[in-house]
Amino acid sequence: MQFDMYIMVWYDEKKQVEGIAMSQLTIKDIARKAGVSTATVSRVINGVGNVNEEMKVRVQEVISQSGFRPNFSARSLKVNKAFTIGLIVSDISDRYYSLMAKSVADGLPSPDYSLIVCNTDNLPEKEKWYFDFLSGKQVDGIILNTSGGLDEDIYEFSHDTPVMLVNRRINKINDPRAQIDFVGSDDWGGAVTMTKLLLEHGHRNIGIINGNLSVSSGCDRYGGFKETMNAAGITVADDYWYCFNGKFDFMTGYNGMEHLLNLTPRPTAVMTMNDSITVGAMRYCQDHQIRIPEDISLMAYGDVDNSELFAVIPTCISLAPQTIGRHAIDSLFERINEPSIHNREIICESALTLGGSVRGISE
Repeated sequence: MQFDMYIMVWYDEKKQVEGIAMSQLTIKDIARKAGVSTATVSRVINGVGNVNEEMKVRVQEVISQSGFRPNFSARSLKVNKAFTIGLIVSDISDRYYSLMAKSVADGLPSPDYSLIVCNTDNLPEKEKWYFDFLSGKQVDGIILNTSGGLDEDIYEFSHDTPVMLVNRRINKINDPRAQIDFVGSDDWGGAVTMTKLLLEHGHRNIGIINGNLSVSSGCDRYGGFKETMNAAGITVADDYWYCFNGKFDFMTGYNGMEHLLNLTPRPTAVMTMNDSITVGAMRYCQDHQIRIPEDISLMAYGDVDNSELFAVIPTCISLAPQTIGRHAIDSLFERINEPSIHNREIICESALTLGGSVRGISE
């Protein structure tokens, strides 16, 4: 099965285009114009070795004025780098991942690097195909929001190419060759905060619309909810009455809200476990004249795009996709530059943002 959709994102598209159109200079030409040796020009371009600051400035000025662009194919062979990073995400149309992708692109360490963005639609077979595709490109590293179910493939891939997981962990395997790091939000803690707020407002029949429980984000968010409800004396088991699981997408939110609001008795509050689910759930309420929070309280995991324009701003756990993206690209390059470092995990704290979608009810 072949998937041919991928997006090339240049670190600085304008500079790259100008470099092609404006100049056919060689390193020898640069050296002559700057009054330095070709070895000095090579060290400046490659960012290696010690170069006198004055000479470095002269070389950079000539490069800037001429629009010179190095031959990356030849350079890649020489320094054993592709100057390319892969980014694999489950749904690039989700605003969270669009913002994260931009942060990753902005965090590339130099204009030499390009970013290949791959969208899997949460399909493991598509993700696997992108592994092979990026392996053929010999990328220097991959940032991965996995669709789940490919743990062994990811470990094997990481033997040769560093992998930075974002938001979704994989099962730990005893593999000393693995080069795998993780950065994500505190999914468990965020769900605990959401559940406690609803309990404090008197809600007991609390619905939850969640995504795929086979990935760590879905599992941890449900785990935080379950733990907090059980601690409050409300039994939540695997067959919990007010639970709807699907994908982290709009239709899961829409169908989930329909399902929960047709139960008897129906919940007094609903937790939606990502931004796309939240939009779908709110759209169902709008289509069926169900008022938030008068008829149903809603608590969201993740910010909703342009929520300030809504009649009711959702109370939510705010995430920072830009922060996740920046941690991901910085940590990936730390590993690329120092492959022997231990595998690491970075957890970014989430924050509660109060809106107008939760009301208190009497016991």
